[in-house]
Amino acid sequence: MIQINLLPWREQTRKLKKTRFIFILGVSVGLTLFIILCVHMHFNHIVGNQEDLNEYLKAQISEQQTASSATTLQGKEKNDIEAQLNFIISLRKKNYDAVRLLNELITLVPNTVLINKIIRNGSMITLGGLAQSDSQVTVFLQNISKSSIFNQPTLTKIKEGAAEGEKTEFLLNAEQKG
Repeated sequence: MIQINLLPWREQTRKLKKTRFIFILGVSVGLTLFIILCVHMHFNHIVGNQEDLNEYLKAQISEQQTASSATTLQGKEKNDIEAQLNFIISLRKKNYDAVRLLNELITLVPNTVLINKIIRNGSMITLGGLAQSDSQVTVFLQNISKSSIFNQPTLTKIKEGAAEGEKTEFLLNAEQKG
């Protein structure tokens, strides 16, 4: 029998297979690295775009906050001015009411009655004074009840003079109309 030595042929085939394997392995590793590099670059691009968008949004938010704080400041200033204006208007109205009250009292008080105390608590007016007689106090009360700026008066105190010629002391409350 003839012996054929297949060893060199097997060695050649092994070398060829080993070379192919290393080549395919290298190409696979290279292709894998290339794909990983492409995916990495794609995600870096997406992250970069998102960071740019975040910066843009932060800039817009800060602009809006600045505008909002300016608007809030203007609103506070407007409210302060309105409060001051309302205070001035109410003060003017109170002063006008006080002048109107005094003008009306001049016409209502008889010549024989002396007013020495006027106290105003909101719309309630307390009048105190001296009169020559009880009848003069009654005339004064009637005048006040007929007045257009007072509601019905209430006599809270009357003290007649002890001696002849002494004056009668009185105290009355009346509410001033709006």
